[in-house]
Amino acid sequence: MDYSTLTWNLLQWHTWVLLGIAAAFGAVGGFVHRYAVPPEDRGVWYSGILMGAAGAVAFMFIMIPDDPFRFLAVSLVAGFGGKAILESVLATLNAKAVQNRSARLIRDTREVADDVRQTVTTIEKEINQGRIQVSQETLDKLKESGQQLDNKQNELKGLQARAEAK
Repeated sequence: MDYSTLTWNLLQWHTWVLLGIAAAFGAVGGFVHRYAVPPEDRGVWYSGILMGAAGAVAFMFIMIPDDPFRFLAVSLVAGFGGKAILESVLATLNAKAVQNRSARLIRDTREVADDVRQTVTTIEKEINQGRIQVSQETLDKLKESGQQLDNKQNELKGLQARAEAK
């Protein structure tokens, strides 16, 4: 993230005007939604308005419409679905966090796998040169452990690919 660009955008008046318009139309959508649900599900009188405003602003994180009419319509609809929109944005952020963690885990696993392979290669050389005495069973177990590590690494790659596809 480029903080200087973010700061510059936050200091621009048009950013705040657009967010204010989105919040206002979202609040209208939230107000309308309040009367579309049964009375026992309405909560306090201002809850729909606040959820609608927050939902519309949060939705701009996911999609910024390309023309003014769509911007107003999307803000209104996002306000109507305020709570669901906020949950959706949260799920999107969580998915990105999981994706980043899995990428780090795969990178770390690759580094460990490379270290293990290098160690196994060094041990095999030492055994072949007669400097280390080990049984064939021990050598087979060491090779099997390396193969298991490769399998786990491939499994992690598959998980990351599925996470990126979603």
